Amino acid sequence: MTTPVIYAADFGIVIALYGLKALLFRFVRSSSLLFGCFFLGVALAVPLTWLTSPDWNNDQVYRIAIWVGDPVAFLAVPCVSFLVDFFSGRRDMKYWPVRIPVEVVVVVPAWVVAWVYIMANMLGWLTG
Repeated sequence: MTTPVIYAADFGIVIALYGLKALLFRFVRSSSLLFGCFFLGVALAVPLTWLTSPDWNNDQVYRIAIWVGDPVAFLAVPCVSFLVDFFSGRRDMKYWPVRIPVEVVVVVPAWVVAWVYIMANMLGWLTG
């Protein structure tokens, strides 16, 4: 797979998680079922991040950066967004039409860049 296709697939995973979040907040009333269903979706998304990783043949990337780093890079922002909405009780989706695009277009890419910096310079998961 080429790099643009890989990033499009990862973007699709993030969008799918936000779609799952919206469906769950709209139709599920049980807090425990809401929480469990969302994180089941996250658990199913983790292998997809491994599948779309471009670094399997890259000698400068330690395997832990793929097994742990890729899911953290692409799934952290949707998970934090869900937790903020879940624990704050904001289930009305009033500000979501503005907030979700900002999270997807600005916050997710900024977090991915910051996480790569953290993996390279603080954790030492990237060499070279």
